Amino acid sequence: SQRPSEFPIPTFLPTLHNKDSTCVSDWDSLLFMIENPPDDTGDPIFICNNTTFDFTSGLYKPLRINRNNVSIECFPDSNVSSSCMFLGGSQHIILEGSIVNIKISGITFTELDG
Repeated sequence: SQRPSEFPIPTFLPTLHNKDSTCVSDWDSLLFMIENPPDDTGDPIFICNNTTFDFTSGLYKPLRINRNNVSIECFPDSNVSSSCMFLGGSQHIILEGSIVNIKISGITFTELDG
């Protein structure tokens, strides 16, 4: 008698965002990720928890988004409350051209001048 074929039981694993669920905490890395996406699917670019970009320092220029399918999110962490902040300055994000499917989530924008 022939044994029926054995198939592994399917398992469902969580989808890892941004390929490996990494996050950025410095401005240059954030700019690089926006300007050089691994693909055009809109996978989120995560900013690490407790990251503040202080525009009052004069070190940061506004983030320019000029392509479709950009998602910027504060990295979700079930163990701590998410806290990502863009602080001060006169502009934080500039959307250029006729772009679609832009998502900014979980980021606090505060103390803008003007």
